[in-house]
Amino acid sequence: MKLAILSNVSTQFLTQNLSALLEKKYEVEMLETSFGAWKLCSRGLDSTLNDFEPDSMLLFLSATAISPDRLSTGQFLEEVKQSLASITEWFSGKLYITAIEYPESACSDTFLKLTIDHINRELFLLTQQEKYIFIDLFDLFFYENAENFLPRKYHGIGVFSFHPKYYEAISQRIFSIIDASISRPLKTIFVDLDNTLWPGVLGDEGVGGINLAPDSSALPHLDLQHRLKKLKQSGVLLNIVSKNDTDIVKEFFNVRKEELILHWEDFATINANWKPKSENISKALAELNLTHSGVAFIDDSRFEQNEVSSTLPEIIVFEMPEEPYEWNKYLTDSNLFHTPVVTGEDLTRTQFYQHEGKRLASSKSMSNSEYLQSLQLVLRAQSVSSENIDRAIQLLNKTNQFNIRGSQVDYEEVKAFTIHQRDFFWLFTLQDIYSNYGIISCIYGTVYTEQMLEIKGWCLSCRAFTRNVENSILQFLCSKYPQCQTISLALNLTSKNKYAKSYFQTHGFKQKTFQESMIEFTKPSQTIINETTYISYEIDEKQ
Repeated sequence: MKLAILSNVSTQFLTQNLSALLEKKYEVEMLETSFGAWKLCSRGLDSTLNDFEPDSMLLFLSATAISPDRLSTGQFLEEVKQSLASITEWFSGKLYITAIEYPESACSDTFLKLTIDHINRELFLLTQQEKYIFIDLFDLFFYENAENFLPRKYHGIGVFSFHPKYYEAISQRIFSIIDASISRPLKTIFVDLDNTLWPGVLGDEGVGGINLAPDSSALPHLDLQHRLKKLKQSGVLLNIVSKNDTDIVKEFFNVRKEELILHWEDFATINANWKPKSENISKALAELNLTHSGVAFIDDSRFEQNEVSSTLPEIIVFEMPEEPYEWNKYLTDSNLFHTPVVTGEDLTRTQFYQHEGKRLASSKSMSNSEYLQSLQLVLRAQSVSSENIDRAIQLLNKTNQFNIRGSQVDYEEVKAFTIHQRDFFWLFTLQDIYSNYGIISCIYGTVYTEQMLEIKGWCLSCRAFTRNVENSILQFLCSKYPQCQTISLALNLTSKNKYAKSYFQTHGFKQKTFQESMIEFTKPSQTIINETTYISYEIDEKQ
């Protein structure tokens, strides 16, 4: 990772702290541009920045260096918007922008505080429309005493936004967002209803009796709904697991829809019954064809938390504070609730899993070959470029069961496979008669000679398992590179990619063990071409 920091204040403490955090997990180079030169840098006119060639940039702007007039008139906000637009004209990597902090004068100036709130809200809304990543720092300002971290005495040696020690918390938040944008820690969340998504017990209070007023004790519950909604929009699957009556729950979501942030259709599965919650979670994961990895459970009840954690130890169980007003800070501090880059397939993932039940029902009435033919599967290939490489890296870093590398990838490493003519890098989407699966596979490698094509990285989402997609992707490679007579790959074994090992061992690949944790597999291209998949494939020219 090559990260450049653009700012209107001194960032030496931020750079030091953030660099230390990133280096624990990634190979990283950082460039601290001169403070005050952020507008010049945003237009691509800074030679040092251009020579550095960053793949990520952080726009860290502070109200400390901005006059109240520029803030209140909207001039500063327009400058930021123009700079963001300029950056996107020449930069195609990840762009992070932090929230603007409250200046010291905002402690006594309500209008100035509201102005800062407006600027941050506009920046947040802008990142929902464009390919920026907003880093929200509001709770850090809210839960700390501003007078303790605003650095009046440091103005003599440079312009700083915060006391040097406070940069530790800021850096941790920024690191969490960057890390989440590379590898999403949460894939699926199961959540309770009564006293969790809303205050009170639906069976006791009735459909009309539940309090949902935002200016009341319902606020932390609505805040939780808002957090979950943002995660759902980023591709995390939401599921209800509640000791309740399904008919009453559905009626509540219908009657009180306008007051709720989360709606019935936001959930991939809904289990409202009186069975143990661990049993309902296991059943839902089986229906969704998901493992326990990256799965979390939210419930206000300590009894339910213990029941799930003792039965399903691999699942992340949040030990919610007894006081709901403490939930927001608790979840933020967990570093698991940060929203990464949102892609198109993220937005449709819940819909796919809702259709999975229809697929399951139809499969029970016919043979496997008949079922696959009935789906009318179409595999579409896209060549990877700077426009869609984020989607490829996201899939490579969150897929475990079928991932031949068995570890996370580095941006620069995989980007190299989009440059050289002998290399290939493809993304694949899948569609059937029910819905679009979104991007389900990513594969890259090198055509070394006329005899050999070597796959260096290959992952496949569990959404596409048991549909012969693996065979179809290999057939695509054989047709695209017909001069190659053999396909080879090395599988790095982990405790999580046993599915991939089983596939290669049961589908005609010859294997040779290099090391205890690595196996080389090869298979003749002609054998691959002759296999039946019931899938048609095509190249998607629309990137």
